[in-house]
Amino acid sequence: MGDLFEELFARGNSYWLTRFIILRLLGSVYAIAFLIAAQQLVPLIGEHGLTPANHFLTSIQTQLGSRMAGMFNIPTLFWFGISDNALSIFAWIGLGLSLVVLGGYANAIILTVLWAMYMSIVHIGQIWYGYGWEIQLLETGFLSIFLCPLLDGRPFPKCRPPIFVFWLFRWLGFRIILEPFRRIDRAVVLVRPAHRAAHRRDLVGQFSNGSDH
Repeated sequence: MGDLFEELFARGNSYWLTRFIILRLLGSVYAIAFLIAAQQLVPLIGEHGLTPANHFLTSIQTQLGSRMAGMFNIPTLFWFGISDNALSIFAWIGLGLSLVVLGGYANAIILTVLWAMYMSIVHIGQIWYGYGWEIQLLETGFLSIFLCPLLDGRPFPKCRPPIFVFWLFRWLGFRIILEPFRRIDRAVVLVRPAHRAAHRRDLVGQFSNGSDH
């Protein structure tokens, strides 16, 4: 058991290139996500947007009874203040940090900030950020925090990443691959009862027509 634990949490020297590629790809995806947010947050969830985020946070606070309860249930930095300017500045800062990661500089602090910023957007995004890929980006971003040293942001730091983190990445990839099949199963489960109900209605209609004749 001790050998297995040491193997999982050992720091492997053969993953330096894998870490480099993962972090650069993550930086590019974050950059696209924050660029889209910078263009669309105000029209979608701004003060005069389609689903204003300030009204959403107010309703959450009213339903849960306090702002503190809202923070625990829907953690977002926008509990400390939200406006159209704040949404835009927030997204552009996220884009800037993403480009820093894409350019080759990344440590645990920067990745934690990026993860917290994007999670803050997702939690107030309502229906506009209710798709699966946002959650997958947050999961990937969270795991990537543990790939980096706390302070050293060089592309190839001396600190080697734990192998266990790469196993978690493999598990995340496996779940992403299976997700379309899970959706198909859900669709089949939803369609079958509806099909059976329609078939029963047809039978009842045929029986009723036969009885009339």
